[in-house]
Amino acid sequence: MSELPNFIANHPVLIGALILIVVLLVRNMLVGALPGVTAMPPDRVVLLINHEAAQVLDVRSREAYERGHIRGARHGLQDAELAVEHWVIICGEGSEALQTVKTLQTRGHTRLACLRGGLTAWTEANLPLEKSA
Repeated sequence: MSELPNFIANHPVLIGALILIVVLLVRNMLVGALPGVTAMPPDRVVLLINHEAAQVLDVRSREAYERGHIRGARHGLQDAELAVEHWVIICGEGSEALQTVKTLQTRGHTRLACLRGGLTAWTEANLPLEKSA
């Protein structure tokens, strides 16, 4: 046990990587653990948009949204028509959506999904983005 502090001191990059991995795993588990919310891969989100008229709500920063977003996505709750029944919440890497999901749940929305892996997963799946003019 006395070697642990030495290991930590001598390997800060490894320790930092370990902490980052643990944080990302916990965040992904939290998205999937929210009652009434499904974390979906990009191909399932496409089906929701095309066949179930789900509305995409992008909760990233305005600058990130303008650089590229899913076609037809609304930005932030202030831009959203909250009368929409089915929402897909999009963020950068899949964890920023948690607060928005909680907010929508308190407003009575029950048909909520999150894009698993966020916009990063969308672009890795080679799906299109549009940019704000």
